[in-house]
Amino acid sequence: LTGFDVIFSDADNVFHRDPFAPGVSLGDLIRSQKYDYLYQEELQKRPSPDHVPPGDGGNTGFFFAAASRKPQGIQAFFAAVLARVDEIQASNQNRMGADQAIFWMVFNDFRQSHGQKEGPWGFKCAAMCGQTPTCSAPVEQTLNYCAMDAITHPTGWEDASPAEFATYHANYATNEAKVKKLKNVQLW
Repeated sequence: LTGFDVIFSDADNVFHRDPFAPGVSLGDLIRSQKYDYLYQEELQKRPSPDHVPPGDGGNTGFFFAAASRKPQGIQAFFAAVLARVDEIQASNQNRMGADQAIFWMVFNDFRQSHGQKEGPWGFKCAAMCGQTPTCSAPVEQTLNYCAMDAITHPTGWEDASPAEFATYHANYATNEAKVKKLKNVQLW
């Protein structure tokens, strides 16, 4: 692969203001150069002020992957996810398998291995920002990851405020209901 850092964004994730600007969660986390993977939490409603991301699930429709930091590890991790998606889809007649759920299934298998089980993940340990790493390993064998701030990068809440967010992901809706959500937050 290229070794380039990547931002992935679904088409229904609208940039209201510059998500890379100083003072904006995504941009600040990227500039810190501490993380291999940044993700958007998957929350159906505004979190409480004392919310702490658990690090065990999120939205795969908006993320950052730093392939320049630990290229072999991050490439192996995404290859493991793709292999699992292919395996699950091949195992059923309709070739069904939601990539988001499978991504976090693989991620949590990796986290719960605590470095005690060999896997195709490309890393031995996971270190979520603000939490204790899942095991002890050299930096190149540790996936450092963090959630973007949920208020700055909300996922489809009805009470999201354009004054607060930089991006808005019109989740929990399909087709015209997405347009309605975007109109509700003045992005359509």
